[in-house]
Amino acid sequence: MGITGTPVYEACNNTIQTLQSRYNELDKQLEKLRKDADRITEKIFEIRREYKDLNQAEVNEILSYVRSYAAMLSSREIDILLCHCQNKLNGNIDSVFLTLENPKKTRR
Repeated sequence: MGITGTPVYEACNNTIQTLQSRYNELDKQLEKLRKDADRITEKIFEIRREYKDLNQAEVNEILSYVRSYAAMLSSREIDILLCHCQNKLNGNIDSVFLTLENPKKTRR
């Protein structure tokens, strides 16, 4: 007999059931966290793909600008724009975007 008059095997079984119940709760929580982690990982990949797409789109615009105005741009300006494109494609400056001007208006 146990201390309270309950047979030892019943007390042990009650404790085991409580432990098993808690284990099952933790298992469900862990599974939920794994699913959440999978969703978060997928979202991170989506955002990275979108960054890449935005960077490529800006590079395309800058290259189009250089092609359109190459005769009016100095070699230094072209070099700066190409360097920016290279850094964009390498992911070095994801959050930096250029504002392009009409070189006809800035030339004297």
